[in-house]
Amino acid sequence: MAARPGRPLLAPVLGLVVAVGLSACGQPTTAADHITRARAHIEQGDGAAALIEARNAVQAAPDSPAARTLLAELLLEAGDAAGAAANLDRAVRAGAAPETLRLLRARALIGQGQVDALLAQFGDRPLPEDAKDAAELNTHIGYALLTRGRLPEATAAFKAAAVRPQARVGLVRTALAGGDVPLAWERAAEAQQRHPDNAEILTVVGETALAARDTVRAAASFREALALAPGRIDARFGLARALMLNGEPAEAVRILDDGGERLAEFPEVRLARAVAAAGMEDWQMARQSAEAVLSMGAENAGARLIAGLSNLKLGAVEKAHDHLGVFLRSHPDHIEGRKLLALAQASLGSKERAVATLSDAPEAQLRNADYLSGIGAFALELGQRDKAREVLAKAASAADSQETEARVYLARTAVERGSASVSDLARDIQDRPELMTEAPQIALALLLSGRHTEALTAARALRGKDPADMSARLLEALALLGTNQPGPAEQALRDAHRLAPENVDFVNVLAQLLAATKRAEEAEALLRPAFLAHPDDRRLLTAVTKLAQADADRARGLLETALEAHPSALGPRLLFAEFHLDRGNPDAALALLSGVPADKADEAAVLDVGGRAYLSRRDTAKGLAALEKAIRLHADAVRPRISLARAHIAGNRPADAVAPLREALKLAPDNTQARVMLAGALALAGEADAATEEVQRIEDRSGRTADTAEIRGIILARSGRGAESLEQFRTAYALEPVWERARQLSRAEWAAGQRGAALKTLQGWADRNPAHLPGRFDLAVGRMIDGDLDGARRDLETAVTIAPDNAAVLNNLAHVLWRSGRLDDAAVRAEAALRLVPEDPAVKDTLGVILLDRGETGRALDLLTDAAAALPDNAGVQVNYARALAKAGRGAEARRRLEALLAGTPQFDGRDDAAALLAGLR
Repeated sequence: MAARPGRPLLAPVLGLVVAVGLSACGQPTTAADHITRARAHIEQGDGAAALIEARNAVQAAPDSPAARTLLAELLLEAGDAAGAAANLDRAVRAGAAPETLRLLRARALIGQGQVDALLAQFGDRPLPEDAKDAAELNTHIGYALLTRGRLPEATAAFKAAAVRPQARVGLVRTALAGGDVPLAWERAAEAQQRHPDNAEILTVVGETALAARDTVRAAASFREALALAPGRIDARFGLARALMLNGEPAEAVRILDDGGERLAEFPEVRLARAVAAAGMEDWQMARQSAEAVLSMGAENAGARLIAGLSNLKLGAVEKAHDHLGVFLRSHPDHIEGRKLLALAQASLGSKERAVATLSDAPEAQLRNADYLSGIGAFALELGQRDKAREVLAKAASAADSQETEARVYLARTAVERGSASVSDLARDIQDRPELMTEAPQIALALLLSGRHTEALTAARALRGKDPADMSARLLEALALLGTNQPGPAEQALRDAHRLAPENVDFVNVLAQLLAATKRAEEAEALLRPAFLAHPDDRRLLTAVTKLAQADADRARGLLETALEAHPSALGPRLLFAEFHLDRGNPDAALALLSGVPADKADEAAVLDVGGRAYLSRRDTAKGLAALEKAIRLHADAVRPRISLARAHIAGNRPADAVAPLREALKLAPDNTQARVMLAGALALAGEADAATEEVQRIEDRSGRTADTAEIRGIILARSGRGAESLEQFRTAYALEPVWERARQLSRAEWAAGQRGAALKTLQGWADRNPAHLPGRFDLAVGRMIDGDLDGARRDLETAVTIAPDNAAVLNNLAHVLWRSGRLDDAAVRAEAALRLVPEDPAVKDTLGVILLDRGETGRALDLLTDAAAALPDNAGVQVNYARALAKAGRGAEARRRLEALLAGTPQFDGRDDAAALLAGLR
């Protein structure tokens, strides 16, 4: 980085003073003497003193190539690339051979940001490996190409220089620039393995973790980098970003402040401080930091947005308006910025301009019925009724679902009826019976708000007005279901279906009702002709999902038939993939996705299912990359955000799940799943009050549900009220007897010391769902821990019939057989597992101990050596490795390992066995 103007003046002045003083005392006066002293200072690590001597050398002999070259080198180290370049030019004019200076010249060009000049001088192809300084020069060429977005050529240059850590960092950055996070992970892991204590590599590992949304790992990598090199600005900045994403803005500010004044000079750091302050709702700090960025000269869109938001929060509306106006001119597609500007305009009395700002959104948003409906409601509340009518008419034509149509209709009715707002009308509908017969959207809106009795009244009023109105019949049936009258609802649906057999809505709702009441055969017979005729119909796909919950085999058969008849249909393919995911078979899901037509491969639903399948396979990088791609390509996609949040929760990062869930709720405020997950994430993150508030909001709308019971259970468990928590989990399972509830209940029972009850819960689930692999597997693991090896073996053998190529099942079965003394059978199963996952250290450990007990010490030692290296913190694996060493005649080495293990690990299963093994070796 070039030195800032005005900053380098002290060094030459100090150099002159020192030179005069030294000369007066009879110290060296020739350029050669100064160069010798400079190199001595370099050897001692004193760069400042070396730079003084180099300047003295140039003063003593201005045309000395050696003095100019040394000064250029030291100026580069001091960050003065421009000064270095000038001295290199003087060195060449003084007679230095240009080819001897090309590495320094490349560094000087890079330091000045003269990327094109570097490529013009050195070319855009890697230099031959035998060329002088080839590795370092190729690294510089690679970074120049990366800066210009020429990723394949940059990759080639970095690969030609892969002996250098900086080139390996470049390979990671190239993968990140191309959006290939899995490849970046692979390269970062290899770089870290080769250079474990390199701060630059640890920093890029952190950047890769951030790209993969693994903020916990990112923070850990950045901290390691700072421990090795406290002055690394990029590592400190990266750590602050990770902390902000982890929901720790105050700690992020502390980390940034610890960087000192030099760090504060960077606009990116000031901006990070502004973002962190906004996260803390410290609007004064946010405004100060954001406006400091803008005062540095360069326009920064992020700083503009934060400045606008913070000024708006602080009541400085005119300043907010100015900042947000500038921001929106450069980022017209930013919806939140547009909304903030509209609020500022409305606050300043420019109501028409506020509505116009929202109406001037990108074309994609102006095709979104919910967004248009929001503009209409905003216009209504500002008193702009004509504009509200105009926008809501567009919203009505853009509505692509009954739910959206109902919301738009409410807004339009509010305009026509003179209500102050949409929410006022929604509250007043039940007191205005004349509205109830005007349109079915009123009844649907009442249904959506959970007011089933009023909805039933409205639907029957519509039927009375027009007995042939099919929508009124459907709404009546739905309202009957909502008021817990399944018999009359079924009769109403059957009557309607006879009158309109082609109406998919009646097929959908009636099939779901039949499936819910365990009449799967009738449900399938009703669904089959409609589904085969309309395989991509969203309503019928929902009904097939309900059928799968009642009878998985019938649903599977129906999906297979639909795919045979319509191989290009996306709906059945995705639902079938979901079917496999729900049953713990992600490989089958990915196999189905491989048949998706190329032009549909980047659709949000495809990327979402694929991302979840990879996550289910524990391929976290690919899974997160797919979900992030879905979010990046589809700004209005809700499901991938929910899936990303679920991945964070599954990865024990509930705090990271909060942001994507809040984004999902901004896009779909009525999405109950996102609301429930948000409450759960808050509960798991220890935010009991916020979680309870969300739970209450859900229950106010929908009553007590299995989800709210579960979340209350989590809150109670974290507050130490275990018995009450367990009752909530039992309630959740009783209300919704699905696998996730069963597993959670069994874990809670196990944690409460009720092992028998936990196993009984799992056994009950497995009896009712004999083909469900996760349930059978968890039951087997529970039996293993409880010491019931025969029971565990039987369950695992059943699991093998369900999933013969599941490495985890085969490995656990091999372990149980080994513990039961059936070594030959155990070896067969372990070998099969190793063929499936040849690098898995757990499988190597299992097969290693089996072979060790069979007397095959050589191969056992090889396997256990690999396992111990891969799992250094696993005490059991280390004991097994020590056993192998002892049996191979390497007793001293085994003894040292056991002594270190016992001294460093106070508690672990098998400690007594390890102590006994050590005693036998002494």
